[in-house]
Amino acid sequence: MAETALKLVDKDDMDKNKALEAAVSQIERAFGKGSIMKLGQHDVVEAESISSGSLG
Repeated sequence: MAETALKLVDKDDMDKNKALEAAVSQIERAFGKGSIMKLGQHDVVEAESISSGSLG
């Protein structure tokens, strides 16, 4: 038989995901985008820097 492409999602699992997303968005509002991210997420944040000229 062919496998179904649908995945059953537990209601408690959805509540945990909503709570996690709310916590992440609250931290990003307080400390700025890129201050927290999920493992495996590959977002690149452009940040300004000033060269100090020091080589060591």
